Amino acid sequence: MYFTLKKLITSYILWVIVIPSSTIAEAIHIANGEWPPYHSKKLKHYGFASHIITLAFAEEGMSVKYDFLPWKRGMYMAKQGKLDGTAVWRKKDEFQKYFYYSEPIFETETVFFHLKSLTFHWKKFSDLKGLVIGGTIGYGYNKDYDLAEKSNQYSIKRVISDEINFHKLILSRIDIFPITKEVGYHILKTKFPSKVNIITHHPTPLTPEAERSLHLLISKKSRKHELILKSFNRGLKKLREKGKLTILYNNLEQGKYIK
Repeated sequence: MYFTLKKLITSYILWVIVIPSSTIAEAIHIANGEWPPYHSKKLKHYGFASHIITLAFAEEGMSVKYDFLPWKRGMYMAKQGKLDGTAVWRKKDEFQKYFYYSEPIFETETVFFHLKSLTFHWKKFSDLKGLVIGGTIGYGYNKDYDLAEKSNQYSIKRVISDEINFHKLILSRIDIFPITKEVGYHILKTKFPSKVNIITHHPTPLTPEAERSLHLLISKKSRKHELILKSFNRGLKKLREKGKLTILYNNLEQGKYIK
């Protein structure tokens, strides 16, 4: 009896030792918000970006709990270490004090949408003179847009939402307006499905190359930040090597995250 019990205890200790620490870790708590089709409580898997994050952690035997909050509040809670991180964000100097960046998850570009009936080409911002340019209040696009808006050489009109900008575009009240490409097509598919075929985008991006990648931000105040960062990066690499990221992006383009 003593030998059997001793053998069982020894086996249990060895079993605990060989289990990777990530397998027995509690769920990772990440701030999330509404930015469809990347993030949304209303989308399958909480959207494209959320799905990638969930699957990357799953590759390492870890689970994720998303706290859907206003973006500023989620950022604040992650800064304070009340959440383990926040997703997804472009690199900015102001974040480096509070967060570690994951490897790039995917890239986005802000582009000009316009009616197909408009013959439209541009390479530098000065090419846009004479056009009525839309914009959404509170959004930053790039330095050229900001400078043009402050000058009296361009016609730039901002409204309170991207959806209103699309409505104005359809009615030819503006000629072009900037929006992240996938976000723009998601709005068209869900809000203006009958108009999808009359609108397109120009391939030249407004977004500087250095700002196109999006990352998971891991709070420096999280007690398990090192485990989270290493595990996520490993899991993301596995997804990429298996070709799963390509499959997920194809699903995004086909509108498969829409319920």
